[in-house]
Amino acid sequence: MRILQLINKVPHPPKDGGTIAIRSLSDNFIKHGVDVKMLAMNTRKHFIRREDIPDGLLRKTAMEIVEVDAYPTPFGALANFLFSRTPYTASRFMDSAYEKALTRLLQNETFDIVQLEGVYMAAYIPLIRQYSKAKIAIRAHNIEYEIWKRIAENATNFWKRYYFRSLSNRVKRFEQHYFPLADLILAITQRDAKHLKSLNIDTPAVVVPAGIDIDKLPAGKTAAEFPDLFHLGALDWEPNLEGLRWFLKDIWPDIMLRTPDLRLHIAGRNASARTEKFLRQQPNVVYHGEVKDAYQFMNEHTIMIVPLLSGGGMRIKILEGMALGKAIVSTPVGAEGMDYSGGEEILIAATANDFVRQITAIAGDKGRCMKIGEKAKKLILEKYDNFAIVKRLITQYEKLI
Repeated sequence: MRILQLINKVPHPPKDGGTIAIRSLSDNFIKHGVDVKMLAMNTRKHFIRREDIPDGLLRKTAMEIVEVDAYPTPFGALANFLFSRTPYTASRFMDSAYEKALTRLLQNETFDIVQLEGVYMAAYIPLIRQYSKAKIAIRAHNIEYEIWKRIAENATNFWKRYYFRSLSNRVKRFEQHYFPLADLILAITQRDAKHLKSLNIDTPAVVVPAGIDIDKLPAGKTAAEFPDLFHLGALDWEPNLEGLRWFLKDIWPDIMLRTPDLRLHIAGRNASARTEKFLRQQPNVVYHGEVKDAYQFMNEHTIMIVPLLSGGGMRIKILEGMALGKAIVSTPVGAEGMDYSGGEEILIAATANDFVRQITAIAGDKGRCMKIGEKAKKLILEKYDNFAIVKRLITQYEKLI
């Protein structure tokens, strides 16, 4: 079987959820004997020099790279809003150079499956149909319009709320137009698969959850101080920033009143100067910037917080934290799509008061904290092993072709 993956950024380094999910899938395809090829955009926002990409990754995926600007700007967003019906989040990835590279590739090579990593790559489906008989699958990392809808609902500024609501509607129309053009949709969660049906999208959908490469987990543990909190996530992704602002403004002060010695460690890449200044000004918060080893950072701390108010799909960082045996306190949105028992493998906090109560309770009970972490790790080993997940996906592809 030959699979062509179309990707809107180079899948290296594997430091954010999307990149990790793409790399894990391709790595496990190869472990199962699948011939994988990647055509990746190298965008200005996530630019990486070719010499910094491991030779092994380039070789085993026969990766071709196309430089694409795709950089989001206020002027670009405004122009798109005024003069286009295509969502700005999609139009940035419609690129003539990438189209030419894809055309040449499809004319010269044959594939059984073309897998689009995210719905924003779906604008290339008509081109694929023109030059290839391959079956097309869209991996829906999120229900994108729902993310922007939630951001709009949580926005306090009128103009931001208006813009994000409009963007959500555009993305919804985009998804309703392009999802039906595919042969198969790979939903990250059962909830997402049902949501697609509610949008009257009849394309067959299978659930292919995000997972963990169990064999890549560190063998030992670094000593962690108890208790302390940590948050790890990209600091240029709006849902992460929205959640952190909410946590630090509405939750953290009350926690410090009850546990004044507790510290919160925050790490993440691509923080703006404004975001970095805001984080450094917060009491009892230690800002680490981008860390070289995410697993080491998580192992050095004990209680993970995921205060997401927006988002969709599944959070890779939650899966990683659980795989490392961390106790996690998350909003219902953060834990969406996971097969868990509330209070057993992960603690759920729907409100600010819930967060305060859950964190102060677990920070005072090391035994319970460790027990939750042990059950979390057991859940990941049983249900979220990437090797087994990809084996099931290959079976679906064999039926499709």
